[in-house]
Amino acid sequence: LLALNQLRIVFGGIDLDKALRIDIESMTLAKKSNNPQLMIGARRSMGFIQYLSGDYSGSHETLERARDIYHKSRQPDEELHSEFSDIPIMLAMHSVVSWLHGNPAESGRLYSDLESLEYQKIPARYQIFVRQLLWQISFFKRDKSELADYCDWYQHASMREPSRLIVDYGDWVQGVSAWARDSYDEAAALLTHSIQKIEQHDTMLLPQLQVQLAEVLLLVHDERKARECLNLAEKTAKDGGRIYWEAERLRVDALVSEAEEAEIQHVMNLYGESIELARAHRAVWLEIRTRLERVRFLKRIGDTTAAIDENDMLIAQFGQFQEYPEINEAGCLRSV
Repeated sequence: LLALNQLRIVFGGIDLDKALRIDIESMTLAKKSNNPQLMIGARRSMGFIQYLSGDYSGSHETLERARDIYHKSRQPDEELHSEFSDIPIMLAMHSVVSWLHGNPAESGRLYSDLESLEYQKIPARYQIFVRQLLWQISFFKRDKSELADYCDWYQHASMREPSRLIVDYGDWVQGVSAWARDSYDEAAALLTHSIQKIEQHDTMLLPQLQVQLAEVLLLVHDERKARECLNLAEKTAKDGGRIYWEAERLRVDALVSEAEEAEIQHVMNLYGESIELARAHRAVWLEIRTRLERVRFLKRIGDTTAAIDENDMLIAQFGQFQEYPEINEAGCLRSV
């Protein structure tokens, strides 16, 4: 327990190397104790370290093992302990990683597992860590209804158990929800306001938030601020070793570079780097997103033949993943 607690403290300072060393020690102690909860907690922590480091495949495998331990050790009449949050966080983390890794159906099953646990009954101060992961799935799916539900939860939770984490991320989810509704000006205002508060106390997911803000700023035609956000995201990721969202940063960089009227080859190179990095990280969804964006870019510059070929290859390779909105969009582009 001490090792796990130290790990959480280290995460606050974003020292992934030290966090990994501590987690290896905690896993050794957990195995010796033969305590399923400790083993799940240690693997959940390691899976998160691997995720932040861009090792999606390793994270998926580690979290899968944690889930196996949970299912084997759980008693039929066991209830989720209100003060023990590693199990729901582990399942939520596994759901996010599964989506990104190329297992959207598994991601959905894990979400259902969470619902069966009735995690909504645990205190908001623990629920926040689960919901910080789950709203991302709703955004990935572009599910406006689910995002609206998360907005309501954050609003009510901020009144019941006000904390900086709940209030500030509540503003962020409100902004993301506005983005999903195509209300870009509202989204840009909310996200800009929210990130200024989040970066003061919680830098763990900052590279991802900075990239998302950059994309929204581009949608409201503020290329200068979008570029500033991308530069910050690159520095934040490299300083902390949190390169998990770098493929997305490169994809958005290509969009911003296009808006800045950069050379076509430069934009294509950025898309290529994004795809290569997504493949290296085994982040299937991120690869699909960039390849679809490259199809759109080829259409915009009038290279219709290359766009059709690229789109056909995308569908041929990933057409089975109908859960991804991008695959449906690729199908629609065939007839455009």
